Amino acid sequence: SVKSVASETLSASPRRPKTKARTTRRPRRPFLACGVFTYIGNLYSLPMHSNEDLAVLAVELIAAGSHFTRAAYQASGMELSNVSMRALAALEREPGLRIGELATREGIRQPSMSQAMKRLVDDGYAARHTADDDARATALTITDAGREALHNYRTAAAEAVAPVFETLKPEDVATLERAAELLPELTTELRQREGGRA
Repeated sequence: SVKSVASETLSASPRRPKTKARTTRRPRRPFLACGVFTYIGNLYSLPMHSNEDLAVLAVELIAAGSHFTRAAYQASGMELSNVSMRALAALEREPGLRIGELATREGIRQPSMSQAMKRLVDDGYAARHTADDDARATALTITDAGREALHNYRTAAAEAVAPVFETLKPEDVATLERAAELLPELTTELRQREGGRA
C-alpha cells in the first residue's frame, strides 16, 4: 500500500547528525599568546640610531643649514650685512640683550658685534637704553625701522627660495615642513642645556 511504501522510504532515509550548539568565543587580546612575541619583534625592528650616526647627522645638518642660510641671504640682495640681520633677528626674539649677550648668542666676537650694532644704531635700526636691572649697563632693542628691514629681508629671501621648492616631491616638502617645526624645538633645548649660551 501507499502508506507502507512511505513508511519504508522514511525509515530508509539517513538521519542528520546532531550538531552541537555553537558558542561565541571572545577574540584574543593582541598582547596574549603569540601577540606578545609579535609586539616584541616589531619593537626591535624599529630603526635604532647609534651615537656615531647622530653625531654625523648633527655635523651635516649644521653645515647644510649654515650654507643654506648664507645662500638665502645672498639671494635676497639685502644691503645690510648678514651679521646685522642676525643681530636684528636676535633682538626681535629677545629685546633688551646686552652687547656681550648678543655676541654670545650669535657666536660672533664682541668687537665685531659692537661695530655692527654701532652702525645699526646710527642708521636707526636699533636703539640703546639703560638696562632695567643695572643702571650702569646698556641694553639693546630693535626699532620699527629695524623690524621693517628684517621683514623686507625675510620676504626677499623667501621669494628667492620658494621657486627652488617647486621642484621638490610632495614627501620632500613634508620633510622640510617637519624640519621647520623641529628646529625651533631643538634650538630651545640646546640653549637650555648650554645655560642659555646657544
